[in-house]
Amino acid sequence: MENSYLCLNEIVYQYYMDDTFDKNRLIQHWIESSENDFKAMIDLYQTKNNNWALFMGHLVIEKLLKALYVKIKGDYPPMIHDLRRLCEKADINLACHSKFY
Repeated sequence: MENSYLCLNEIVYQYYMDDTFDKNRLIQHWIESSENDFKAMIDLYQTKNNNWALFMGHLVIEKLLKALYVKIKGDYPPMIHDLRRLCEKADINLACHSKFY
């Protein structure tokens, strides 16, 4: 199942990004997209749409993690939305930063 997921992942990205893997272009895509979402998040927050602002904040972090995944792994990021799982797959260790109490 993991292999078929990876094939589907590549097909989807190739459809949107063109038929060749371009690491820098893909990183730039995720960063630019997160910047647009960040602006929307700020607008939503300023108009007291806090639930939607939080949702957009999640998207901002997710897209930045996907850019970091591409930079670290040199491959398409997984098509998931779980921030902790994205960190695990990108080999980002959150253990030293997880104690906020």
